[in-house]
Amino acid sequence: MPQRRVGGPYRAAYAALLFTQTSHTMSKHKSGPSDWVTKMLAVIRTGNAQAAIAQIKAAPSAKDVAQLRTLLQLPSAPARHPNVDTAINEQVVALASPRLHRAP
Repeated sequence: MPQRRVGGPYRAAYAALLFTQTSHTMSKHKSGPSDWVTKMLAVIRTGNAQAAIAQIKAAPSAKDVAQLRTLLQLPSAPARHPNVDTAINEQVVALASPRLHRAP
């Protein structure tokens, strides 16, 4: 039986799908802090503590919050904001605890 080839508009869509899958897996393994952490450091450097707290409460993962906490403890870190530190600690606890249910 001859093998079918994907042709027409499907060929381009399939190639784009393969490209996004490989580029996504390649970007997952980069070293250094995530994009969210670098953006949060920029927000904190501007001094906008309210925006930083709002973003910390919507953090994508516990790993990102832990990275942010580690970078804020370095000597080259921006000025300390007690409310931001409290929000980071609360978010680490919230993301570490098991969830009762997941939203659909």
